[in-house]
Amino acid sequence: MSDYGSGGGENGPVFVDVYGTGRRLGLKGHRRGLEHPDNRSKGPHGFEGPHPDGPFWQRGLKGLLPLWTVFWGGFFFGHGILLVISIVLIIPAIIVGMTIDPARTGVSLLVTEVVAGLIGTMIFLFVMWSLVAVWRCAPNVDSVKWSWVGRLVVTLYAAAWGGAVWKFFA
Repeated sequence: MSDYGSGGGENGPVFVDVYGTGRRLGLKGHRRGLEHPDNRSKGPHGFEGPHPDGPFWQRGLKGLLPLWTVFWGGFFFGHGILLVISIVLIIPAIIVGMTIDPARTGVSLLVTEVVAGLIGTMIFLFVMWSLVAVWRCAPNVDSVKWSWVGRLVVTLYAAAWGGAVWKFFA
């Protein structure tokens, strides 16, 4: 029985998936009603918890995500997020490093060097993940041209990083 006065009865508000979001996201049970016995423990929208194929980064490495999600969400905007995290970490490290002992700058910059090493490791891991994820998810497109464009972009990106690393160590 439905209770129209409280917005959905004992199960909470009613969710009507007008735009097919549940189908696009691969949520199980998006077609079943909330009154189904299996849905009572799954939450108000039939969502069962973590994705069965693993977290976002793992599905990207396996090539299970659409290319647009990995390219724009992970590769493009991920670099911006990584830049913000790097700035937020390096500025306090410089301030702390300089306030430990301003007279001995070589020793006091040790904090900055350690944080810079951690940031460098984080950037390296992210770059490797983004290259592999975009390359492996490239076939998950409607038009083959986007697969080629995605792979071309990450190839040029890898070449640019390779040149920078070569110049740094040479």
